[in-house]
Amino acid sequence: MGYSNKQILQKLGLNPEDLDHASCSLLARLYPDAADAVYMVGMVLSLRQREGAIAIPWPGDGASITDLLAAHLAAIKSGLTAKNIRTAFAHLDRVKLIDLVRCGAVVRVDGTVKAVTGDDVAGTAALANSATGTTVSVDAAAASSASGYPRPGDSSTDADGVIILDGGRLYLRRFWRYELDVAAMVNSRSLPEALKSSDGLGDKSSQNVNKHRSESLLESGGRSDDNVLGSVQNGRESTEREPSARDQTDLEQTGQDQAVQAGLTYRFAVITGGPGTGKTHSVLMLLTAMLTRRPDLRIVLCAPTGKAAARMMESIQANLERIRPPQHVRAAIPTAASTIHRLIRWNPARGKSVYDALNPLPYDVVILDEASMVDAALMARLARALRPETRLILLGDKDQLSSVEAGSVFADIASNQAPNVVRLTKSWRFDEHSEIGALARTINAGAGVAAWNLLEQGKAVTIAGPVRATGSAYRTASSDMTSSPPETRVGVGAAAERDAAQKASRGFSKDDSTARGKEALYRRIRDGVEPLFTLLNGQEDHVQALGLLQRFQVLTALRVGPYGSVQINAAMDQQLSNGKEWYAGRPVMATANNYELEIYNGDIGLTRFIDGRLMVAFAGTEPDSVRWIAPAQLKSVSTAWALTVHKSQGSEYDNVLLVLPDKWSPVLSRELAYTALTRSRQVFAVWGTGELWTRMLASQVERFSGLADRLAQIPST
Repeated sequence: MGYSNKQILQKLGLNPEDLDHASCSLLARLYPDAADAVYMVGMVLSLRQREGAIAIPWPGDGASITDLLAAHLAAIKSGLTAKNIRTAFAHLDRVKLIDLVRCGAVVRVDGTVKAVTGDDVAGTAALANSATGTTVSVDAAAASSASGYPRPGDSSTDADGVIILDGGRLYLRRFWRYELDVAAMVNSRSLPEALKSSDGLGDKSSQNVNKHRSESLLESGGRSDDNVLGSVQNGRESTEREPSARDQTDLEQTGQDQAVQAGLTYRFAVITGGPGTGKTHSVLMLLTAMLTRRPDLRIVLCAPTGKAAARMMESIQANLERIRPPQHVRAAIPTAASTIHRLIRWNPARGKSVYDALNPLPYDVVILDEASMVDAALMARLARALRPETRLILLGDKDQLSSVEAGSVFADIASNQAPNVVRLTKSWRFDEHSEIGALARTINAGAGVAAWNLLEQGKAVTIAGPVRATGSAYRTASSDMTSSPPETRVGVGAAAERDAAQKASRGFSKDDSTARGKEALYRRIRDGVEPLFTLLNGQEDHVQALGLLQRFQVLTALRVGPYGSVQINAAMDQQLSNGKEWYAGRPVMATANNYELEIYNGDIGLTRFIDGRLMVAFAGTEPDSVRWIAPAQLKSVSTAWALTVHKSQGSEYDNVLLVLPDKWSPVLSRELAYTALTRSRQVFAVWGTGELWTRMLASQVERFSGLADRLAQIPST
């Protein structure tokens, strides 16, 4: 045929090394009679999974390999057409997908997970036909040998080796396994038989939820999560309000009571809602009810990243001060939250965790915050590490970006219309007068033009560029930033600025080249970074200095390029560092897990002078504590003046500047805009054009998987 499949991909502009060439080649060698076809199907699956999908649709038994390639390769590589692909892979046109089933390279398993009790999870692979509702329970050992189904808890089966066809979806086996494990965990804890527990929480205690809720509310003055309803004052969202007499009724009407009830009734519950809707408050009410019934409960709090765990504890501590639960309840609530990796003690070198199905975690209740950030693999590892009787409560916002790695686990679960999935809708932070709240609702509705109009007219939400006649994208002084909260805004004030912003909404002007646009952007970023840099180096208290990093944050849609976080950070380093890699006041983010140092991907540190030498301060595991790491020990960190929106998940900032590229990118989506906006507590500004903004809000992330279909229909109790 003249070219190998690898060479053909290279000729088409695709790099096979980026698409798991090695593992797909190994897979192909297992089936020499269909090696080319198996290799290419594996490559397509790998490519889609790198984009976040768990599976791809099965186009039908009669479809050819080239049909599959044309449908997927053209969708991801700009400039490729179906005709190009069919011509390049004409030698595979006669190979039908059904041929891969016949030779055993694709194992057909028609089914979804049925609900299994905790005792069944370790010994049974439960499969059910989603279309007919018929159920087949397959012994794990037999399934493992006959159809490639892995024995639950056997991490050695995570390696790729078999392609699975299940329910019209095509998977690499490890991702199929992840999906089944998560579905089995959810279903086994959600159906009525899961209520027959001996933990003392799912029966009489649920009758007392309203009593405990009322007591908590009376003690807290009726105030909820973050204790705020926003209003715009001097270009920022205020963070205080007087409690309303209607608050207790509002709690009943907006889901917090249902959230507590779900957590008491089921061993698995989901609480989803936007910022300030009371997720943390609901969890504390739930824990109060649980601990009143069972003071000896073993509880653990966790989140996907270190900074999300730290943010979780900040929110919990703030709510505890308002709720003031009984002392025995407060004493039982953990004072620190862990990352999931740290919790299960994941060892990447061995591909195993200390805690798994054979050695489960010793906790009665696991609370997982920022669950939308958890990918399928990590959620499956957590699921395997839970005892059958352990309760798992997921908190998150289903409208945010999904995980960086494959899967949209939380969104799939939260889309299930079930009594243990509770949606909080009332924002206690942003009321009907809040610009941030109004923009969030408009973004979620996909109304791009209306959302841009809000930015043009707003004070707390606004347009920062790219074309401005006068003014600064971040007008402030050091004295302003020292106040708490800072009196800052990114705003369109004078008529000249308004005209320039409207010009920006039509796109870049002809004389505004990329170089000029980049220069203007970096000048505006410096206007925000330099006062913060001065403030950081002037703050003697190390804990407070770390907290100051929440004052202002640049977020980017892209990582690379003139409008990406890497180049923006390099420009800020050049401006502030005097030519040195490490300098006092440099914020850094960990880009990989370091298990020896207990520094995890996403953790934020701040470089400080200590006893005449530079050290990096990271938040400690206890409240108001700091851990010091020498710069030489930190091999995988990057400057964090600018972060991608993905990397910012789990954090909140007073002021956010979102930087969009000057041309379309597939990463732009409605979810990205919403996630960036909801990182902001007071001020949100966009650097970009109206054309790009409206197109972004019309684009939604779609990650193909079968998890939502595998979840049982849970009857109300």
